Amino acid sequence: MKNSIVFKHDLRSYLLASALGVFAGLLVAFFACFPGDGLWGLAFFSSQTFGFWVFTCSLIALFSSKHYAAGGCVALYVYFMFYITGLYKRLAVVLKMQNTWACFFKGFYEELSYGLLAAVLCFALAFILWFARKDKPIFVLLRFAPLLVIAAEAIWLWLWVIYQNCFLFMAIVDTLCAAAYLMIILKCFNNMLLKRKPDFEIPPESGSNNK
Repeated sequence: MKNSIVFKHDLRSYLLASALGVFAGLLVAFFACFPGDGLWGLAFFSSQTFGFWVFTCSLIALFSSKHYAAGGCVALYVYFMFYITGLYKRLAVVLKMQNTWACFFKGFYEELSYGLLAAVLCFALAFILWFARKDKPIFVLLRFAPLLVIAAEAIWLWLWVIYQNCFLFMAIVDTLCAAAYLMIILKCFNNMLLKRKPDFEIPPESGSNNK
């Protein structure tokens, strides 16, 4: 994992994280246009579930060069996702209630505080999760913590699919996120094990130096 750096403490990385947050917000807004009832429940894509966000935020944190870069990139990612979804909700109200467009454009600065709390919380979590890059037992357990969260939510969603015939789309998304996260982590962890130096060296035979 030490060579798998995507996000650094530089402007390019922070702009990339912000752009990904905008894209994620647009993705939520796109699926919100679909019906929320029925078996698939497309409108609930990552708006009332956490698996997709845990997956993406965890990867940003784990593929960052420093803990403060991990926190900053994840915070920007979450903040701009909330900002875009906030603007989308305001736009929906304007179109539904036939309010003036001034109400929508006013939201460009009124929505600035919408995702601050979530961004601060995710900054702290990403800051901690970054230490899962280190090859120590306690950090190995920390590395698999996001997987447990995603898998638990996936099981909960599949129970809704079985007994309530809903949330199928998000159950599939969470399952795919859990599988992808597991494969990525196992691959990185195995590479780390292969690169580890032995904890001790075999001393030379005592007789070889007495000639």
